[in-house]
Amino acid sequence: MDCTRNRLVPASPWLGDDKPGKPKATVLTSGDRVEVKLRLPRGIKPWQWVVRTQMVNGWKTAILPGDQQLYVLKIADGAKPKAMIISAISRLGCEGPTTRLEIHKRD
Repeated sequence: MDCTRNRLVPASPWLGDDKPGKPKATVLTSGDRVEVKLRLPRGIKPWQWVVRTQMVNGWKTAILPGDQQLYVLKIADGAKPKAMIISAISRLGCEGPTTRLEIHKRD
């Protein structure tokens, strides 16, 4: 999936401001990939996920559909992801609290 084409819709607080809960996410590193399992408490599905990855040279952001439960980041040679910050977005564009995952790459 090409996440570079996805965009976030600005929040529409006049329609409501309910925010999704804090994501529960787990990370697994294996060789040249980082896999993150995404979910919200009580099985609620967000409209979208925002996954921000802190790399040595900056940040990479992926916007994913809310029904996607697995995000796989391919690691190029020499790339060293340090952490991920994950949040859920409601249909009204409201962002919920974030979860931070530290990434410990296995060699």
